[in-house]
Amino acid sequence: MYKAYYRLRGDPFRLSPDHAFCYRYPSFAKGRAYMQYALQAAEGFVVVTGAPGMGKTTLINDLLSDYGPSDYLVATLVNTMLEANDILRSAAYEFGINVEGLDTATVLQRIKQLFTQSHQDGRPPLLVVDEAQNLSLNALEELRLLTNLQIQGKPLLQIFLVGQEGLRDKLADPRLEQLRQRVTAAAHLNALTQEQTAAYILHRLKVVGWNNFPRIKASVLPVIEAACQGVPRRINQFCSRLLLHGAVEEKAVLGVEDAKTVFQELSEERLSHVPVGLGSTLSTEFIEEPEHEEDATEAGSTAREPVFANAEELLREQKKVVMPRPHAAAP
Repeated sequence: MYKAYYRLRGDPFRLSPDHAFCYRYPSFAKGRAYMQYALQAAEGFVVVTGAPGMGKTTLINDLLSDYGPSDYLVATLVNTMLEANDILRSAAYEFGINVEGLDTATVLQRIKQLFTQSHQDGRPPLLVVDEAQNLSLNALEELRLLTNLQIQGKPLLQIFLVGQEGLRDKLADPRLEQLRQRVTAAAHLNALTQEQTAAYILHRLKVVGWNNFPRIKASVLPVIEAACQGVPRRINQFCSRLLLHGAVEEKAVLGVEDAKTVFQELSEERLSHVPVGLGSTLSTEFIEEPEHEEDATEAGSTAREPVFANAEELLREQKKVVMPRPHAAAP
């Protein structure tokens, strides 16, 4: 609905990962650089961690978008509630190997045959394991054994382990020392800062042809940043609802009261992720729009609260209204 009302070419804040909207904020760009180096090394494990919604899948897709099907043989394992005796067969299946009725030794033989042929064709195999924090220690060890497969002294398989923060804790287990020694790169996606949140929103809006309609007041940004805590998926959810609210109310300008209304709606629907106690902060501590200022849309208005039309302008104005990131209440 809001896409048509605001004359946007697409949905700038869809929740599903979309490479077209990729915004390379610093920890994302650093992780990508490390992973690209490791991918070129073509061996061992690459570990990517971050909170839910931080863009781990987007990072992988962004990296692999530099390559085509003729460059790598890629398989993705998404069902990770597996034990050691299941992981090998599941990986083989994702690489297109029919494992029905085969014993473990035969499955391993088929895997090695496929990987060897793939290397000879110039397509090194790459296994991406999503939600890897769910793997048992035995399953992780089984994956390590897969990286033992070699041809002429060169590894046949590289593995990307992608997961939440718990993956790092799991990999620290002393029983996985041999696996840790094979980690060639590790990247952790940090939450966006206040300035990065602003730039992220601008980037996605620009991708779909946003032309300052609706105008978005700079005082909206602290509400979004505090409510979403720098998590891209939460920012998408909040901004999508903010634009929907604006379209329903037929608003050409979105201000702090609109943002607080959206926060309240999401809280009531139990879709908000803010720390305990932050709700009162939103109603009492955020900078309010000055009462003496006229709305930016009113005719003859000369004193306007800043609205952003480009990233530089937004970031300059946003610094005037930001607050320190609120902390979660102690349990």
